[in-house]
Amino acid sequence: MKSFYSFLQTTLKRLFFLVLTLGLSATLFAQQPQKNVSEPEVVQMQQFHYYFNTHYNIINDLVNDILKEAPLTVFIPSIKAFDDLTSEQKKFYFTHPYLELIDLLKGHMVSGKYNSSQLLDGMELTSLIGSKLTINNSNGWAYVNDAKVTRADFYIGSSVIHVIDQILIPQTPVMPETVFDIIENSSDHNILEAAIKAVELDDALKGEGPFTVFAPTDAAFSVLPAGTVAALLEDPTGDLAQILLYHVVDAKAMSTDLSDEQMIVTLQGKEVKVSIMDGKVYINNAMVSMADIEADNGVVHVIDAVLMPPVDVKLSTHATYGDILVDKNGNTLYFFSMDADGNSMCIGGCLNNWPVFYAPNPSLGEGLDNDDFASIDRGDGIMQTTFKGWPLYYFAGDKNPGETKGEGVINKWFVAKPNYTIMLVNNQLTGLDDVNYKGDYTPGDQIIQYFTDDKGNTIYTWVNDDKDKNNFTKEDFSNNAVWPIYEEDNFVVPSTIDKLLFGTIDVFGKTQMTYKGWPYISLVMI
Repeated sequence: MKSFYSFLQTTLKRLFFLVLTLGLSATLFAQQPQKNVSEPEVVQMQQFHYYFNTHYNIINDLVNDILKEAPLTVFIPSIKAFDDLTSEQKKFYFTHPYLELIDLLKGHMVSGKYNSSQLLDGMELTSLIGSKLTINNSNGWAYVNDAKVTRADFYIGSSVIHVIDQILIPQTPVMPETVFDIIENSSDHNILEAAIKAVELDDALKGEGPFTVFAPTDAAFSVLPAGTVAALLEDPTGDLAQILLYHVVDAKAMSTDLSDEQMIVTLQGKEVKVSIMDGKVYINNAMVSMADIEADNGVVHVIDAVLMPPVDVKLSTHATYGDILVDKNGNTLYFFSMDADGNSMCIGGCLNNWPVFYAPNPSLGEGLDNDDFASIDRGDGIMQTTFKGWPLYYFAGDKNPGETKGEGVINKWFVAKPNYTIMLVNNQLTGLDDVNYKGDYTPGDQIIQYFTDDKGNTIYTWVNDDKDKNNFTKEDFSNNAVWPIYEEDNFVVPSTIDKLLFGTIDVFGKTQMTYKGWPYISLVMI
C-alpha cells in the first residue's frame, strides 16, 4: 500500500509539473498580468501564436502572413475583445476572413517598428488600410484611439506587437459616388483607369448602376506578357473593351453575396466563376485581395490578376487543311455553300446534321479579328454567329474535337478557314436585269455552283479574254475601278477543288489570278 501511495504521489507531481509547463508556455504571451507600458519588458518570439481558441486560429495565420511585410507595429486586440464582438460582427469578419478580417487586422498595424517608449502622446500613425491611429498617454498607460495597451513590446523578427483591450472598428468612410471614382482615386489602379478611359467606359461606370467591378491592380497587369498592355491600348475598341467588360457585373455583389461555385454573368456576356478555398475568395483564378469597397452606384473588389474572357472561337492547325476555325473545345466549324448572301439556308431537318454555332460577342483566339465576326437572326428564334458573312455550323458526325468529317459533304459543306481566297457557292444566278439565269446563261431557275472570294463576293471572267491573257484591263487601269482584276497569288480553296487548276498572269505589273487559264474578273462557271 505504501508503495502505491508513493507511486501516486510521484505521478501527481509529474502531472502538476507538465500542466504548469504547458500553462506557462501557453500564457507567456496571452495571459500575463497587466503591466504599465512605462516599464517595457522585451520578449522575443519566433512566430505569432496568441490566439489558442480554435475559432480564432485563423487570426494567427493572417497575422503571420501580414508580418512578412515587416517591419510593422501591431496593436493586437485581446481574446476578450474578440469575444465581445456581436454575433453579427463575428459573422461579418469570419465568414470570409481573407477579405474582411484581414482588413480589420491591417487596421491595427502600421509600417515601421514603434516600441512602447516611442509611443508618444499625441502621435498620429496611419494603418495599413489608411485609417488614423492616435496615441494618447494617461496615467502611465498608452492608448491607441480608445483602446488601452495592456501588454507591450513582444518582438517577432523586426516587428513589434502590443496587446490592446479593444478592437479598433474602422470608421465608416464617406462613400464615393461611383465605382469609377474608387478606381480613379486608387494609387494601385493606374493602368485600369487608363484602360477604362481609353475604352470610354468611364462615363458608364459613373452611371446609375448598380455595378460590381473586379479591379486588377497595376501589379496584376505587369505580369502579362511584355507589350500586351501597350498593344491593347492601341486598339481600345478591340480586345481591350471585351476584357474590361469581363470585369464588370450589372448588379451589386458584396462579398457576403458570393458563394462557392457561383457563376456570375458579366457585361461582356460571359460568366466568371466564384471559388472559396481556405477562406479566400477567387474570381476565376484571381484572388480577391480587398473586398467590398462601396460606392453609391456599386462595389469594387480588388483582384490580383487580370481576368481574360474564355475564347469562343480560335484557330487550330489541321494536318490536312491547315488553319481552321474551332470552338473553345476544339470542335470544327463549317461553312455551307448556299449561304453566300449571309443568310442561313440550312433549315428544318438540315439542322439535325448541321447545328448552328452561336456565341454572343465572341471572344477570339490569337490571329482572329473582331471585325470578321457578326451574328444573324435566323428568323426561327435562333441566333447564329457569322465569319466574314458566312454563318457557322457544327457537323453532327464529328464526335471528337479536331474531327473534320463534314469537309466536302455533298460538295456543299466545308471546314471554316480564315484565309480562303476562293469559295464555292451554290445559288441562283440573277442578272443586272433582275432575270434569273440557268447554267447555260439562258433565262430560267436553276441552282448552280460558282466561285466567290472569301466574303462571298462573286468572281467574274470576261468573254473576250483569252487563255492566260487579259484583254479587258487598260494599261492605265482606268477601267479597273468598275471591274477590278482579282489580285491574288495564294490559292486557298475548298478540298473538292483542284488547286493546280489555278495560276497567275502579269497585267501591266499587277498579278491576276486565273482558273484554267481564264483571268478572274467576270463570272466563273464550274
